[in-house]
Amino acid sequence: MSKAKINFLLAVAVIVFVALACGKSSRNNSRTPVKVHVNSSSSQTAEADSKQRPTTNDAETASTSGPEKIKPAAGKGNVQGKVLYNDQPVEGIEVKICENFSTVMGVKCDGETKTTKTDREGVYVLADLDPKTYGGLTAKVFQSSYYVYPQEAIMTPQRFVVEADKTSFARDINLFKDDIKITGPKAGSKVDAKAVALEWDAYPDAAYYKISLYPESGGLAPISGERVDETSYAVTEDLTNGKYRIKVEAYNSNDRKLAESRGDIKFTVTGGTDSAPQS
Repeated sequence: MSKAKINFLLAVAVIVFVALACGKSSRNNSRTPVKVHVNSSSSQTAEADSKQRPTTNDAETASTSGPEKIKPAAGKGNVQGKVLYNDQPVEGIEVKICENFSTVMGVKCDGETKTTKTDREGVYVLADLDPKTYGGLTAKVFQSSYYVYPQEAIMTPQRFVVEADKTSFARDINLFKDDIKITGPKAGSKVDAKAVALEWDAYPDAAYYKISLYPESGGLAPISGERVDETSYAVTEDLTNGKYRIKVEAYNSNDRKLAESRGDIKFTVTGGTDSAPQS
């Protein structure tokens, strides 16, 4: 093989390697953060207890950008963002920014804080903040005791470096409710293992649902995030005896989460096999 041909093949190999590396880097940088739905209290220094219920939203969450709604006062900075439900702006939602923001053992918010509400366009402006880094912010889920917060990566809150005379922009926050009504099995009921059927009321604007079934004793969920287009599901998996918790989530046609069922719907399976003994 001639020297010229060898050099040509080496050049092609280098080009292919660089192209693959760039493609991998681009994919890694395009990860979209998810949001977490947390059970919270009204404490000023701790806005959630130790129970967290992580919930991912499959639809991408864009970063809000200008124009600025309000110019910051001289020497101060603003944080601006938007709150949506079912892809529509939501007015009157409470948003709070926290200098110190932790998700260890629940969401904790303290240090310098500021609270505001969204306008009719779903936009909020946390105005005239002292220039510094803020650990995160929360948006209250309507009139419930739940909050969500925008993330930079999984379980990593979006941080805000507030600079004097500038506005920082937060990622869009998409709220969801917790009012899906499960009609079967009834809470506290007993169901034969061979006749378990999950049923719930149709949810407004829902294009499909995701259902999960969790054994209270722990272990693997027999059903986890199963997509269902109807409002019922006949369980075909072999269930062991014991208590189970149902979770149903509703999504719109843009894959945006609209609602989920509350976590207090539990029933007992009987007539099946007992769980394998723990070793």
